[in-house]
Amino acid sequence: MEEKLFQKVFNSSLYRKNYIIMHEIDEILHTLFYNKNGYVKNYNSLEFYCPYCKTDSTFIPNDIPIKNTVKSVIEEYYEYLHDVKTTNSGFNEKKPNPFEFMKKLSNEEEVFIRTFSCARTNGKEDRHTLIYCLKIIEDSIVIIGRYPSIADTSLDFKKYKKIDKSLPSEFNLATGLHSHGVGAGAYVYLRRILEKYIIYPKLNEEQKKLQFFKEKLQAIKDQLPKLLVETPEMYSVLSLGIHELSEEECKKYYKPLESAILFILNEELSNIEQKERMSQVQNEIKKIHSDHKNKK
Repeated sequence: MEEKLFQKVFNSSLYRKNYIIMHEIDEILHTLFYNKNGYVKNYNSLEFYCPYCKTDSTFIPNDIPIKNTVKSVIEEYYEYLHDVKTTNSGFNEKKPNPFEFMKKLSNEEEVFIRTFSCARTNGKEDRHTLIYCLKIIEDSIVIIGRYPSIADTSLDFKKYKKIDKSLPSEFNLATGLHSHGVGAGAYVYLRRILEKYIIYPKLNEEQKKLQFFKEKLQAIKDQLPKLLVETPEMYSVLSLGIHELSEEECKKYYKPLESAILFILNEELSNIEQKERMSQVQNEIKKIHSDHKNKK
């Protein structure tokens, strides 16, 4: 199923071309505009980490005034939809073409601004606002500016210090590179995180000498997160990104790979925290037993 244009654009890195092929005009409008008292009032929100609230949050769209020349282009489209609905004629050969529609919009507006406010501040704090600058380039929508950056609004990686104190900074490097449109470079850090913090600490000296990566995984499969064991192709895709895939392909596949690695890290973190809780409970039981024994 084709990803919605809104999600595709606002989750993409800077300068990545998000092609409108397979997307309707309504999707284009709801990506470029939000005007609650006008035609374009579809309430699409974003889910990101708020660097000011220090927690994950929902960012709700802010109303953006639409200049009259752009409004005329939009009204022309909606008037056509109204005519179709009232005459029950259906979409005929004069159905507006998304590519021609995009061209009309870009002729009237060079850069489109979208802003979203953190729901936790109820829109009152300007510093809790995401700002995007969008541009139509031929048959695509491109983010040419974003504040705060993707790296700033990615998950807070500090919790992964329990796995290794250096891990958060390396994950920040991966997201930082991705946010600036660097594809293969981000893959280097994603693969490094898998190797350095998840796989190699569990290998003994003999296992490290195994020639193939799949052999290494097989040797320690009982110690590894389930997703990694059952999806060894993940490592292959990361390697392809470093050695063979184009920058555009790397950027396109980054999010699923990042999600998979976060899933693996969370399972690893859960195992560590479970061991800590078990140790704590054991110590408490031993103390109770010791205290009772000393009373005798």
